Amino acid sequence: MKIISLILNYNDAHRAKSLAEKNALMRCIDLVIIVDNCSTDDSWNILSNISHPKIFIVKTEKNGGFAYGNNYGFKIIENIDYQFVFISNTDTIYEEEDVLACVRTLENEPSIGVVSMRIKGMDGIEQNSAWKFQSFIGFLGYCTIFGRYLKKEKKTKLDMTKPVLKVDIVRGSFMFFRKKAISKCQGFDEFTFLYGEEAMICSRLKAHGYSTALLTRHFYLHNHINSEVKDFKKSPTRQMLRSMYHFQTHYRHISWYQKMISILFMGYAIITDWLVGQVKHFFNMKSKRRKENGNSR
Repeated sequence: MKIISLILNYNDAHRAKSLAEKNALMRCIDLVIIVDNCSTDDSWNILSNISHPKIFIVKTEKNGGFAYGNNYGFKIIENIDYQFVFISNTDTIYEEEDVLACVRTLENEPSIGVVSMRIKGMDGIEQNSAWKFQSFIGFLGYCTIFGRYLKKEKKTKLDMTKPVLKVDIVRGSFMFFRKKAISKCQGFDEFTFLYGEEAMICSRLKAHGYSTALLTRHFYLHNHINSEVKDFKKSPTRQMLRSMYHFQTHYRHISWYQKMISILFMGYAIITDWLVGQVKHFFNMKSKRRKENGNSR
């Protein structure tokens, strides 16, 4: 056995099923595993009805997030004799030639632990597919209002003249791993629930002598659907800050005084995030009342 496809599902069974069945038809893929991350809808009923010799469905014991779910899949296959495993989100679209290009890259360059491709949205616009490890100053910058709300995301400048480009981090929606690399770095860091997982695993790979690469002449489509987080305690900002701080402390090994500065900046970020949310809510309610008054006349 050579290639395993690992698909993590959470409340998106129809797309997970479609992607799994498409991958099962690819001759180069030997096994497709869907990991249902303890979905709260009818995903398990839908997925358990799939009947294909190359597709295997498992369910996690809890929804521990992206890292936990993918690690659960890695543990399922750890005793299987294979060479490569790749994870792909249910909202990704790619072809067999892309999978084969990833295989060729890892076969030709043993020092590469993970490889991915450039990304386009469904509108055809290219998205950020690779970026650098975040510095301590960059982390503090994110904590400011300018860093989170006013600054536009800049695309990382990449040297597109090279077909295989070494980078720090590739996006977690599609990551093609070498089995030996995954085994050495022990998979994803399960401290995270959401955000930053790819930075941590790429850092782990680097610590074990493996590089991260991007195929500049291959693209996959990312049909991403945003889900709003309404619980303040689980807000995207808090989740992001938690992951970023963990990366700074456990992977960049910042000093004790940098930790103190980080805590102050994170407190500022949480307060300003709450204030911005209150202002948005106020104007939304005001606009809603105007519309209601206009309709009643």
